[in-house]
Amino acid sequence: MAARAALDEVWRDELDAALATLETAPWLDGARRFELPMPPVILWLHTDGVWRIAYRVVDDAFVEVYDIRRTL
Repeated sequence: MAARAALDEVWRDELDAALATLETAPWLDGARRFELPMPPVILWLHTDGVWRIAYRVVDDAFVEVYDIRRTL
């Protein structure tokens, strides 16, 4: 993740926290995680007010990330 290495330390810490939250609880909750229809794939969107992460849950052990954006 070369782009992650280019972030300043505060942003990197924020992103790591968002990804850690996503790893532990990737399922839709209607509060921070929503369905993001992008036919032919249905992605999910995690948003925490700072980061937006488009992803899909492959299985109980794997989350595939498609896009990460900082919203602020």
